[in-house]
Amino acid sequence: MSAPAQSIEFYVESDEKPKAGITILTKGNNTRKSNKKLKGKFVDIQLGKLWIKNLRDFTRNNEVYLEMNAITYKTKPGGRIQIPYVFKLNVNIKDETFSSQVSSREVLTGVKLIGSGVQMKIRLTELDKADLKKLNLIKNFFEKNQLAQFALKAAETKVPFAEELADFSFELVEVLDEFNDDDTVWAEQPKYDFRSSAGKPLYDGCYAFVGTTRGTKLPMELIECGGRLYTMYEDQEKNTPYEDENYLTWNIVSSDDESDD
Repeated sequence: MSAPAQSIEFYVESDEKPKAGITILTKGNNTRKSNKKLKGKFVDIQLGKLWIKNLRDFTRNNEVYLEMNAITYKTKPGGRIQIPYVFKLNVNIKDETFSSQVSSREVLTGVKLIGSGVQMKIRLTELDKADLKKLNLIKNFFEKNQLAQFALKAAETKVPFAEELADFSFELVEVLDEFNDDDTVWAEQPKYDFRSSAGKPLYDGCYAFVGTTRGTKLPMELIECGGRLYTMYEDQEKNTPYEDENYLTWNIVSSDDESDD
């Protein structure tokens, strides 16, 4: 599997008081404080919008695999226990579109917020569109056809250029194998914490993962409305949608149920 194409910038709610219907998200220091009253409670995690600007495929049509896990830890006699909550979804999506399969979907239900917070695991994997049947035909050509056999025999008898020809045929098959591998777009594990010193506060509200390529400078603040991100927002007629990078918005929604711990 190839290295991640993008890293993620983590946006959390700002401590600014926005007007009704919008949320200001920031990657800076002026963040909303952690809600310590959530400790010992159950929460649901809901997705807002998944926007795909561009993925590394030869076409604009993509198939991706979205994984979003929440992990909490509990100390028991004999050590610490990891409690995972797992969500996985195959998504078909075109470049420069939102995924209808993701929008406003509740993905994790009854996550128990215990310990110092919650470890999130987010992975977005692009599934290659290569046709396995065609790949096997190409491989069989290089493995079985007369040209490949000649190259191998010629290499043994030191015919000029024959060894290079044989190496090329095998290397090409290896490249084709790798071409059909999945590509990881995101792979991050942020920790959202109850502690006041935490850089990623834990609260009931909105968050965003925004993909970044090397050298990309992202806005310090983005505006969330209905799961979409904007760089400027006045109303439905006067706004500037943020569509420069891939992003996913999500929410922690608290419940009234208390845990027994």
